[in-house]
Amino acid sequence: MEEGEVVEVNGSNVLIATEPSTMCAHCSAAGRCGFDEKSRRRLIWARCSIELHPGEKVQFNPGASPLFLSSIIYLVPLFLFACGVLVFVTLKPFADGDLNGAAGGVIGLGAAAILLFIINQRYAKKINAEVISKKD
Repeated sequence: MEEGEVVEVNGSNVLIATEPSTMCAHCSAAGRCGFDEKSRRRLIWARCSIELHPGEKVQFNPGASPLFLSSIIYLVPLFLFACGVLVFVTLKPFADGDLNGAAGGVIGLGAAAILLFIINQRYAKKINAEVISKKD
C-alpha cells in the first residue's frame, strides 16, 4: 500500500503524486518507471470510487507486481535470444557456424524488442492502481 497526494481528477480516475517508497529506493529501473528525479515524486494514474479533489492525501494499491513486470522485461529477451540461436544453429542457413548463432541471436533480440514495444503500447495506458481510502 502506497500513499500520495491527488494532483488531478479525471472522471473516475485520479493522478497521484507519491514519494518513492523504500521498495523503490533500490530499484534497478533507475527512474524509468515514471519517477521524476527533479521533484522527487512519481506520478501514477489510479481508479477511484470515492470523490476526491486535488491536494487530498490518499492511500492506494499500486497494482501489478513489480516482480511480474521485471520478469517480462528480463526473461522475454533472454528466451527469444536463446530460441533464435538454437533455431539458426539447427537450420544452418549460413555456411559459417558462428554466423548462424550470431544471426539467430540478433534476430531473437530484434523480435524481443518488437514484442516488448507492442506490450508497452498496449498496456502503458492501462490503469492498474486503485485508490483505497482518503488519508486524514
